[in-house]
Amino acid sequence: IRARAILVAVLPTMVMALVLIAFFTSSRLSDLEAAHVQRGKALARQLAAASEYGVFSGNLESLRKQANSILQERDVVRVAVFSPLQEVLADSTRGTPTSAGLSAREHSRPLLFREQVTGPGIALDDTFLETGSSGAAQAQVRHGEVLVEMTRDSLRAEEARLLRNAILMVAAVLFASVALALRMSRGISGPILRIASTVASFGQGNLSSRVPVEGGKSLRTLAEGVNDMADKLSATREDLERQIAAATRELMQKKE
Repeated sequence: IRARAILVAVLPTMVMALVLIAFFTSSRLSDLEAAHVQRGKALARQLAAASEYGVFSGNLESLRKQANSILQERDVVRVAVFSPLQEVLADSTRGTPTSAGLSAREHSRPLLFREQVTGPGIALDDTFLETGSSGAAQAQVRHGEVLVEMTRDSLRAEEARLLRNAILMVAAVLFASVALALRMSRGISGPILRIASTVASFGQGNLSSRVPVEGGKSLRTLAEGVNDMADKLSATREDLERQIAAATRELMQKKE
């Protein structure tokens, strides 16, 4: 009974806890991944907008400063600005690119975010021509491209923390379920074991033992039935002893 009570109490609780914790943990991990990607895109767009004048005018010092400012962001390991001909105008990297660092970067598969550096083209208006473009919208011209390279280090650390918390939650649920199951099983098996012990003492001739009435309705009914049986057995034995005593006295009288 105790083993089955523990199994019935622990198994459904653990299955439900594992399903819910796995669902919410996976949802949280997906949200973290999406937020990480959105952050990288936002940094690339920010750098592309800030680099428009520097790329157009060829101000390499301004581009390097802007690249270094983006490089200070968390998880950003490289920032590069390219011309329309894919010439490197600015390239900033965090730390010294050693062989171990390159292998670790290749192993972690960093995210690459590219954004076009665009701006208004040069519109020529000729007042002597009927096809002047003074009122027309100026087309966007591609001036270059920016590259932001981000690692997943903070994302992996957050994922490890979430998984660690999930394991701790599963362990806590398992411990609570086992404790509750043990308590429930003791509430069921304890009265039954006491009833069995009392019945065993009846078999040894000790009819004065009684079972404490406790537990649920069924257990209380069983305990009351055992006590009633003990009362009847005791009364029957006393009546039998009286009959034996009376018969013994009659035999003694006849013998005398």
